Amino acid sequence: MKRIALAAVFVLLLIIMVGCKKKAKEEVSESIVKGYLKESGEADVNIDGGTVVIKNEDGSEVTYGSTEWPTSDLVKEVPVFKNGLITGTVDSEEYSTIYMEEVNEKDALEYLKELKEKFNKNTYEMKADDIISYGGENKNGVAVVIYYDTASESISISVSKVTE
Repeated sequence: MKRIALAAVFVLLLIIMVGCKKKAKEEVSESIVKGYLKESGEADVNIDGGTVVIKNEDGSEVTYGSTEWPTSDLVKEVPVFKNGLITGTVDSEEYSTIYMEEVNEKDALEYLKELKEKFNKNTYEMKADDIISYGGENKNGVAVVIYYDTASESISISVSKVTE
């Protein structure tokens, strides 16, 4: 339950931060989140512009909101997709998601083809209405799920470690 509440706080925080660029509002947002985390005793937070970095008690980090391709070792398993505008990310050593817009269908399908070659174990593929989805695992125990919305020309790429 704490994780759901924490996620909701960060989503709200990111929405607030997108609309304002003033340092004072950023500091107020950061102090609110830090106060919440201090009470729950779960993590340390650092806010830099639209990016939120949470460092957990165990030393692991999760980054929210960056508009750059993630750099975690996990994401290095996935080919970089360069044909769109990154609108947000969630990145850690356990899971990562990249949200992109302005992705044309031809580029998305070429990327999907590349993913199918690299992530060809335990696969699924779905096409329904405006959504194209694919999921698979690679030989290194990494799973990828991609959702492409042809109507909005948006894509999400999720990467995680396979758990048994």
